Formats: sequence, C-alpha cells, structure tokens
Amino acid sequence: MNGVAMIEVAPTYDSSKPTLLAVDAKTKKVLWEQPSRNHKTEDAQLAGFSAGNVLVVSCSGSESGGGPCKYDLLNPRTGATITSSTGTAGSSSPRLASITGNGQFTYILDKDGHLVTLDAKTAAVKSSIGGR
Repeated sequence: MNGVAMIEVAPTYDSSKPTLLAVDAKTKKVLWEQPSRNHKTEDAQLAGFSAGNVLVVSCSGSESGGGPCKYDLLNPRTGATITSSTGTAGSSSPRLASITGNGQFTYILDKDGHLVTLDAKTAAVKSSIGGR
C-alpha cells in the first residue's frame, strides 16, 4: 500500500512475538520497525491495511475471559500512531485470524468466529459480535 510492504517476522525461539517491519517496495529499505506487543503466550497480534494506513491489533489473553484489545492506526511510511482505540477480545485466548476492509470499515475476525468492526479512518469500534 502506498509503496510500502508490511512484513511480520518472528524469531524461531519465540514465534508468538512477531516484529512488524515496513519496507519501501522500491528501494527495499526498512522504513521502520515495531517490536511485538505480545507479553505472554495467550496474547495475540495481527497487522493489516485499513483505509491506506497500517492497522495493528494487539489483544491480551487471560484465564477469566477476553482481555483488552488495542487497535492502532499507523502511518505506513513513518510508523507514527495516527489514532488508537480499545475493545475486548471475544475469547479468553484471542487467536486473530484476518483483517479486511472496504474503505469505510475494517473487519477483524478471530478463529473463534468473533467479529469486530472498526471505522477504517478512526479505529473506533463500531460493533463486536459472535464467538464461542
């Protein structure tokens, strides 16, 4: 998107902690790097594009139920935070599956069937439904 490729890389000794890299598609230079937001194995992180920006979803897992999720929109060229919002994970151990969107909304689906809808430009949570 906008000449930037997003790459998630994780060390083989701890694949649950991916680092996000933004790479200029033309020059192949790393523009910025963001370390994993996962602090324990129950946590989850997923990145994708939303309305021309990078969306990073990071959710905390807990034994008592779905923990908080943070939705950050980042500038794809600089990595600077444009806006953020929070919500709740659909299960006790969020397992994020995919991010997609249509320009107006961004949809985040986890592997338990929980669907979160965000405003694509503000990252504000519009709805949160489903799941086990």
